[in-house]
Amino acid sequence: MKKRIEYLDYLRVFALISIIAIHILGVIRTKYLGVNNNYYHLFTFIDSFTRAGVPLFLMLTGYLVIGSKKELKYKDFIKKRLPKLIIPFFIVSIVYYIYIVLDRSLSFSIIDFIERFTTNKIMYHL
Repeated sequence: MKKRIEYLDYLRVFALISIIAIHILGVIRTKYLGVNNNYYHLFTFIDSFTRAGVPLFLMLTGYLVIGSKKELKYKDFIKKRLPKLIIPFFIVSIVYYIYIVLDRSLSFSIIDFIERFTTNKIMYHL
């Protein structure tokens, strides 16, 4: 059993909270863009501190996943990790597409979904 490095867990929690805050603050900040400049500047200031969350999370994940392996072949690593990334990405893309269809009163189309999925037009941050 691997021994956990406690301070890295705390950094990951901070990074996760920062990533969630990025998404929340982006929506809130846009809401106040033309309405109240004080709130807009406040949310932009807070948002600038949360931007470190994404690179921090990626670096910590890379260190914890790859750093502990003595000899890891790149091909084996890709075969092992790719399904764990592609399947959730595909499921989230379907959920977002259903949201778009319902929100814009469009008709559901598999061809439209495939076109949006392959051209990265389902949701801007995917």
